[in-house]
Amino acid sequence: FFLLAAGGYATYTVMTVYLLAGGFLAGLLYLIFKKKGVGIKTYITSHASLLVSVLLMSCVVWLSFLDIAPELTRTEGVSLGAALLNPFSPQSSLSFVLPYAAIKNTAYFATDISMTNAYMGLITLIFLIYSFIFVRSRTFFMVLSVSLLSLLIAFGDYLPLRKLMYDYVPFMNMMRFPAVFRLYAVFGFVICAGFGLEHYLNDFLTRKKQLLVLTLIFLLGFVLVVIFSRFQGYLEMNKFVLNDVFKESTESKMIQHVAFQAGIQILVSVIFAALLIGVRKKSVLLVCTALIVVLEMTLAVQLNAPYTVYYPTIKQNDVYQHHKQHFTSGFPKPDTYAVNQNTNARLSYGPFWRNMTNFHKQISAEGFTSLVLKNFNELSGSYPALLDSTLKHPPLFMSGSIGITEGTNPCPDKEVWLESSNKISVSDKPFNDSLRGMVTIQAFKPTEVVIETQSESPQVLVFQQNYYPGWQASMDGVGQEILKANKSLISLYVPAGRHIVKFYFSKPLIVLGFFITALSLMGFVVFLVLKCVLK
Repeated sequence: FFLLAAGGYATYTVMTVYLLAGGFLAGLLYLIFKKKGVGIKTYITSHASLLVSVLLMSCVVWLSFLDIAPELTRTEGVSLGAALLNPFSPQSSLSFVLPYAAIKNTAYFATDISMTNAYMGLITLIFLIYSFIFVRSRTFFMVLSVSLLSLLIAFGDYLPLRKLMYDYVPFMNMMRFPAVFRLYAVFGFVICAGFGLEHYLNDFLTRKKQLLVLTLIFLLGFVLVVIFSRFQGYLEMNKFVLNDVFKESTESKMIQHVAFQAGIQILVSVIFAALLIGVRKKSVLLVCTALIVVLEMTLAVQLNAPYTVYYPTIKQNDVYQHHKQHFTSGFPKPDTYAVNQNTNARLSYGPFWRNMTNFHKQISAEGFTSLVLKNFNELSGSYPALLDSTLKHPPLFMSGSIGITEGTNPCPDKEVWLESSNKISVSDKPFNDSLRGMVTIQAFKPTEVVIETQSESPQVLVFQQNYYPGWQASMDGVGQEILKANKSLISLYVPAGRHIVKFYFSKPLIVLGFFITALSLMGFVVFLVLKCVLK
């Protein structure tokens, strides 16, 4: 759970919390109903220890989230349209049996190509259907219910469930892409298929007929798919196999992908049917079934990978050489040219086109992220002209062209607009618009920049860094108040003359959270090692 919270997609973290909380409550109600007092105490104690462990291990994560949440637009929720974007469309259900068809003709699937696939393997699917018919355990139905619910949510605006969750379930108004919920459906269906496999193996000699009939029904269905595909026109399968398989092809047609995948499924079905008929030893049957599943899933991944996993025309060594030649190590001093010169388009390479300024260690206003600060969102959304004029300056610049917003919209006749709520009054300072000061960066790292300033009149020094709690400033070794400039940036009033200015970022509580996380993880590892040794 720590790994999920620290590095997983937020939707999965929230969903997992709901699932664990639901499972806990279900188990507690069961124990209360059965009147098992000792069991209730042990149950609550064990879950409490789990909760405390997770909170300690994830301390740096939730402290960081609590710190940044009030500053983000995302924590206010996304629009309903954004929450329903890219569902697992009903057409995408084709991927349950023909995954190779789900990466062609994206207009047909009416969603992003990364959201169309829910394949779990043909053998797994056969055992899933088998479990629907024969398995009757309480745990099975619980897992199946959660899986079906997740699948219905994944359909997005094709059903009302995702909208209801958006309106009434906490945190669900912050999640985009309904199709991501299909992951829980797939995981649950695989577990349900495991129940089916277990049921079959318990008496596989007498239950062979039922599973064989189910396999032959799938086999017949795939044969009919091939026949149907042939009646759609000449498939040119020889050309397709030689030129278009295992690579991203712009020439291949969806019907060719359908026919090719159906052919693979026919072969898998025949092999599995022969296995059911010919093998009479449980261990051999289990190993052979596992081997078929692994090989068939590996093939499915390799067929789809050129479309959704890697870029076929760019080789690993090419990327390495580009990295070696163009990417910068460490954190060099920012260039003195305008920030609007640092664009992703100028630095794009092959399939890499977003956030390239990060890799080149350049300060830029461009960046693809879901975590947009409210201040910057206001500047870019409500005052685009002011943002454009600001980005014509280098990362650090001085100006005497100062205005005070006083609750009104900033006008383009001034370069720097300060909030009227600032404690330091700048309205009576003798600014000179024509005497721009000089800025020299002496040292730079992500959490600290040291600047030498020189000016003949008072100026405002602007650092094109988002205004965020934790940034502090000093001038000639004396702490100074940071001013919010142009709705989103940090700045400082600098008197005439030569000065040494330092901007630095500090969050002691999050640093403490990091050490708590690190110590908790190390303590847990030591606990596991000792537990194994003592055994």
